[in-house]
Amino acid sequence: MNEGGVRNLKAEERLILALDVGSVSEAISLIDILRDKLSIVKVNSLAAIFPQIVSEIKKREMKVWRDWKYYDTASVVSEFIRADIKAGIYMTTVHILGGPEMMESAVKAASDTDLKILGITILNPRNIDRTIGIPGRIRTKIIELALSAEKVGLSGVVASAQEARDLRRFLKPETLIVVPDVKPTWAVPSREQAKVTTPSEAIEAGADYIVVGSPIYKSRTPALVVDRIIAEIEKSLEERNLEKDLNSEMV
Repeated sequence: MNEGGVRNLKAEERLILALDVGSVSEAISLIDILRDKLSIVKVNSLAAIFPQIVSEIKKREMKVWRDWKYYDTASVVSEFIRADIKAGIYMTTVHILGGPEMMESAVKAASDTDLKILGITILNPRNIDRTIGIPGRIRTKIIELALSAEKVGLSGVVASAQEARDLRRFLKPETLIVVPDVKPTWAVPSREQAKVTTPSEAIEAGADYIVVGSPIYKSRTPALVVDRIIAEIEKSLEERNLEKDLNSEMV
């Protein structure tokens, strides 16, 4: 996707539903409600019934992100990628720590297809920082990993909003940044609001897509929640674009 393509994404196209529900019936009920409001659904907790879930999502003309975070030998990962293509998956993930050869094999397997491959840098970097006891180095490593993913041709990376702000400075405009575990402040208890990344914060940090799960699927009115999140994304995009325009005028 080129920069113009990323910039031209509508607010509703930037919202990804994390379908972390417990059963097929729950999943189908939810996507039936939201099928006209968003276009990408992330699936990883329904592995045992994955083919059925993919079929149900695609029947509703929605796109599937298989978030299984592949990390294996180059030949095995390329087989996973070919399976994704055969299943009609739109987006998938690999661990960047698997190395250039593994990532290159994934990119090669997906050549001449529309499959988007996202790279995972380091899960729970704050915990690793505390374990290793060398603050600051994890942040540098995340940037290095993201650049290596971009170099071999991955479509983008998955990163927290804090990481996204740094990565947006180093990565090409067309390299996608996807921020997971986003929660509006109005969807969590007040005591937890300081710990969450909001849609506005993620977009302002440079995210192209945001992933929202429990605030949507745990709500009694998921469609209204999605509408509110999309409105928040839209407002943040307007502010982000205005800031870019102002900065370009000052150059």
